[in-house]
Amino acid sequence: MNFEQRIKGIQKWIEQEEYLDETIFDKEKLVKQKYLNFQIDDCYDYLDIVEGKTRKEIFKLLYNTYLTWKIKLMELGIPFYLGVWIYDPRLPKSEIVCAIGDERINYYQNQCFDVPNNPKNIIDLKDFKQEKGNLVWSQKIDSDTLDEWEINFPKENYESQQLWLQDQEYFKNFINDSYKVEEKDNGKQYFRNVGEIWTGEMINN
Repeated sequence: MNFEQRIKGIQKWIEQEEYLDETIFDKEKLVKQKYLNFQIDDCYDYLDIVEGKTRKEIFKLLYNTYLTWKIKLMELGIPFYLGVWIYDPRLPKSEIVCAIGDERINYYQNQCFDVPNNPKNIIDLKDFKQEKGNLVWSQKIDSDTLDEWEINFPKENYESQQLWLQDQEYFKNFINDSYKVEEKDNGKQYFRNVGEIWTGEMINN
């Protein structure tokens, strides 16, 4: 599916209100699972900038969802983290995130993303300007990751020599562009900066 088709799909999804769910704020269930999120789309290969009607509708949907969640969560009377994560330029990845419990709240507030060394001016957040008093905005790194096992995937398991060569070139460029490498149980993991995430955070204790 190409970029244009995917954007049309998102627009249709918004218009048909297929994202609405009235059962997610069951207090007992929410306290147990400790996490809740609402994401426009989980595709990781958006390279084009979303503009026009779809961009406006995404911001509107995120803002309305944020307001609804804020009201519902405050009615529950439990501590929570409520985050608005605006991805730039990968706007369709943007999401609303809720965390319950001290450990989860601390993770999403302080540990979830890397912080860039060179801060940029904040993007136009449109509807969220009205929430300046409730949301603290900060810039984080939107990153893609590459695991060592992917790099070492057996050559004989590829469908063709050409596909193997294409992946080797991709891996080489990814590693050269990576800003961080971490040692995991199954080998190294490389991180590449692909944009910004503007996180608007509300902590209610």
